[in-house]
Amino acid sequence: MIDPKPGEVDQVPDADPVNRGEKVRGTYVWDANQVLQNSEEILEFAKEKKLNWLYVHLDLQQPFSAYSSFVKQASAAGIEVHAMGGNPSWALQETREKMMTLVKYVKDYNLAVKGDERFHGIHLDIEPYLLPEWNADPERVISNWISNIDAFVTELKKGSQLQASMDLAVWLDKYKVPGEIISVSKWMIDRMDHVSLMAFRNTANGSNGIVDVSKEEIAFADELGKLILISVEMKESHEGQHVSFYEKGAKYMEGELAKLPEMLKDSPSYTGNIVHAYEYWKSAKP
Repeated sequence: MIDPKPGEVDQVPDADPVNRGEKVRGTYVWDANQVLQNSEEILEFAKEKKLNWLYVHLDLQQPFSAYSSFVKQASAAGIEVHAMGGNPSWALQETREKMMTLVKYVKDYNLAVKGDERFHGIHLDIEPYLLPEWNADPERVISNWISNIDAFVTELKKGSQLQASMDLAVWLDKYKVPGEIISVSKWMIDRMDHVSLMAFRNTANGSNGIVDVSKEEIAFADELGKLILISVEMKESHEGQHVSFYEKGAKYMEGELAKLPEMLKDSPSYTGNIVHAYEYWKSAKP
């Protein structure tokens, strides 16, 4: 590989298109060791569940060869693979370099491998409201977070068509970007190619159901011409049984998710569903 001259940016080739169908159906693989040690098991699960989308947490200490075969097999099975990383602290400016390290790894990886082995994007899970700094000064944290996200997307898009995406809590529309009238949710949706909206409820309809808690963000995405994935929870929750499908099981979850296309048929932003996460789904109640 020839190093670019100062001021030049390597053009990162696109991933080969995946024949995956119109609506997304996917999951998160958070344990980086799972892909390294149990890739066949993940792919079999994905085929069994008819998945066409995976967010995969990367171990950046691994050589590119650790992921190329897995992504190639996923692509052949009609599954898009997006690299994933994140931590609540990634919202703070002092940790921005960690995001940039992930961007560099993925871009270098895509430069080094074949079209059907490339990642389609980078997905961030940054939940800064879990930090003590959020309670002390949420406005400062939001300012840092906005700045970091802007830098992340700018760097990702230099010389590449990689998709930028992130998880987004459904209540962030209650917070404004400091010094502006736009909500944090709308700003994030506008900056990303798509967001996975953490609509952690175990019923599709009703006053506190998946569609109801998602309506503000879906309206923003409809207005902005962006894409929304609805993310639901299968992990046991201590915030109340209404948050997760853990107690009700996988079959019940499928029934609720099956209601969403009809309920959201007038929202062009609605693009499919993501289940959090592989490790909980594979051991879920029937």
